[in-house]
Amino acid sequence: MKINDYSIKAKEYAMADNSGTTHVAFKAIPSLIKKYSSGIKTLDYGCGSGCSTLFLYELGLEVEGVDICPHMLKEASNINNIYFKLIQSAQLPHENDSFDLVFSSFVLFEISSKNELTEIFNEIYRVLKPGGIFMSVTGTEELYRRHWLTVDADFPQNKNLKSGDIAKVLLSDVNVIVYDYYWTDHDYRDVIKKTQFTHMETSLPLGTENDGYSWLDEDKYPPYSIYVLKKN
Repeated sequence: MKINDYSIKAKEYAMADNSGTTHVAFKAIPSLIKKYSSGIKTLDYGCGSGCSTLFLYELGLEVEGVDICPHMLKEASNINNIYFKLIQSAQLPHENDSFDLVFSSFVLFEISSKNELTEIFNEIYRVLKPGGIFMSVTGTEELYRRHWLTVDADFPQNKNLKSGDIAKVLLSDVNVIVYDYYWTDHDYRDVIKKTQFTHMETSLPLGTENDGYSWLDEDKYPPYSIYVLKKN
């Protein structure tokens, strides 16, 4: 089930970047990549309009982006020097052992079932080289409970969420409503246990006064988690 119609929202969503609340997660990515990944060949899984792909490219990685939405990829095509490709969920047109790093941001909470999450994880495992890293940014349980600078989750349907429920979020910096499937840390860890990945770390970055923002709850509660998994 698709919960977000990007044929309508693609241009607006493409205006979103890695600033505001999103900065809390993305500022941690360079050091995590340096800590865990030793190669540069990278896949951005669920690249959307290419903002995250460009971020990885500017870190010096050899990156390509894939996504299931042609409308988002049309926006991404405006970015030079990066290759983008349309895929089906959990189906990658790449050989086994192709990438040093697979990165994914704000994708897992768009997946409607833990079975599909497992299929995606297994497909990513397949295309990673031995020792390769899967790094994924997704929402924490706090995302739907607190007050954020550029994310508004204060909607009635977000009260008392249970695993698999649909949550409503306003990206206030671009004025776009999106919907997420609510998955807990326990749910994600359950999925990881069903794969061959080794769970290396779950990073829960916070905002700080050095970020240059007047944070609301970002400096007290983590809006996003970053799962770091390794192919043995």
